[in-house]
Amino acid sequence: MEHTTINNKQSFKKAKKDGNILTKRSPADKVIFAVVTVIFILYAASLILSVLWMFMTSLKDTNEDIGFNLPQKLLFSNYPKAFVILSSGRTTFFGMFVNSLWYTGIATFNGVIMPCITGYVMSKYDFKGKNLIFTVAITSLMIPVVGNLASSMKLAGELQIIDKPIFVFVSSLGGFGGNFIVYYGFFKSVSWTYAEAAQIDGAGPYTIFFRIMLPHAVPIMLTYAITNAIFNWNDYQTVILYLPSYPTLASGLYEYQIMADRIPNTPSFFAGLIISMIPTIALFAAFSNKVMTNLAVGGIKG
Repeated sequence: MEHTTINNKQSFKKAKKDGNILTKRSPADKVIFAVVTVIFILYAASLILSVLWMFMTSLKDTNEDIGFNLPQKLLFSNYPKAFVILSSGRTTFFGMFVNSLWYTGIATFNGVIMPCITGYVMSKYDFKGKNLIFTVAITSLMIPVVGNLASSMKLAGELQIIDKPIFVFVSSLGGFGGNFIVYYGFFKSVSWTYAEAAQIDGAGPYTIFFRIMLPHAVPIMLTYAITNAIFNWNDYQTVILYLPSYPTLASGLYEYQIMADRIPNTPSFFAGLIISMIPTIALFAAFSNKVMTNLAVGGIKG
């Protein structure tokens, strides 16, 4: 019995050693791994220190140095001042916050549901022109986004939707792109047996999609909803170009910094930046585990 126990311990130690990813690397690979790890640590530290510096500056008096030093007195009153001082044109800070909410909500919802619908239809139904549509969808991914800017602005101008809230709804209705590929592959792997069982009970195409197939894609949709919401909240270029009369926090604060010859109240400006960061940080902090568990090497898994 004792001999068996010793053998089991040795086997466990050997399996643990063999399972260690570092033991499978050559000395050169270990050096590269260590260098990359240090680079990522330094990069993460630079981001954290930047946020800390911005937070400390937001609590200072206007006469204090904005260097990396502690404030003489914690002036949390700079945060209420941000709602009064900061503005973009005729839009107040609160107005920019409201614009960010509806802009992010519409763009995120359409950006999540439309590729899901097209991915489902393309993967589960056969119809004329399907292969052509799929080829065009794949080919369009090779075109740089910058190359589409001029034609996109001309199209929006012809449709007369520039500087109108309906632009957000129309521009986010695209059902193709990288998200479409993920949804297409996911629904391709879902067995059609579920739909056949529902059809026996009299379910139609809409019932099958919304009550049978769509629930399977909830993990993917949640992941895309979080990542898209963070992207749309921080998107300032689209708003500046297409919705100049409806500035969001991202575009409004950017324009405020660019247009102002001298920022009259730097601490309040940084307080506004901190406020604009809170929703995205809170969103990712609340769902970070969900996002990471739905991410796999090379894509997203359901």
